[in-house]
Amino acid sequence: MNPKGKGTDLPEQMTDAWIAHAVNRLKDNPETKATFDLLQKAFDKDNEIYKVQKVVVGVNSQQVKLVVLK
Repeated sequence: MNPKGKGTDLPEQMTDAWIAHAVNRLKDNPETKATFDLLQKAFDKDNEIYKVQKVVVGVNSQQVKLVVLK
């Protein structure tokens, strides 16, 4: 994970602002607009389906193990 660094306007990784920035990049592309719409609904806290949980995932390809940290 990267903290907010010098020379970039990106928010700190895994923050709500960083996620919103990543999702917003999908809205102007016709091929990703449907994904943007679904993610916007998922992040709408007034919506019943607000079930977004931040996790960090690591994959060890040599041992075929998946590690999920909540």
